[in-house]
Amino acid sequence: TLDQVLGQNWQPLVHPDNRENYVGAFMQAIKDQKPFHAEACVRNVNQEWRWIESYGLPRFSADGKFCGMVGSSPDITDRKRAEENLRRLNEELEQKVAERTKKLQTLVGELTLAEQKERQRLAKILHDELQQLLIGARINSEILSRSVGEKHNKIAKNVFDLINQSIQTSRSLTAELYPPALQQGLSAALHWTARWMNENHGLTIDLQIDP
Repeated sequence: TLDQVLGQNWQPLVHPDNRENYVGAFMQAIKDQKPFHAEACVRNVNQEWRWIESYGLPRFSADGKFCGMVGSSPDITDRKRAEENLRRLNEELEQKVAERTKKLQTLVGELTLAEQKERQRLAKILHDELQQLLIGARINSEILSRSVGEKHNKIAKNVFDLINQSIQTSRSLTAELYPPALQQGLSAALHWTARWMNENHGLTIDLQIDP
């Protein structure tokens, strides 16, 4: 009843977790004769804890005398529950995103490793098989060029040049697929990349690495 909450009797109805801040803010508003706004969990007549949002304005008499505060404290329990549910859902979503991100990072790592192994395999095939075959073909073309007449000498030279170009292309591709510098550490790999970018794209890179 009204009699039960007159004076300071309403203060025990405020939840202990909110009481100090809520009551303090209200008392300060009365002292300063300024508007009041705060939220708190309070106990209702059925002994249930409910959330309220209080609004108060100072009231003055015609001659300017302060007469206290006038305002309202609507029940916002449903809104608070909705906010709590939203917060919980956001936390669950963030957790799921973090889990998915971790899985994605793992997959990216596995894919990168698989790509590196495949590059290494192809580079090995180019170096150990194709280049050796081309070198063998070059040697045979040199022998053949000595035994052909002047009439076919130009053709033999063209074949020899084409084989040399093929060897050079194979070596370049091998280096791009799996540069030997990768096995010498990050610093060596970065220096190789800088040189490669300069040789192939004309980009000059100023690379400074702290030992």
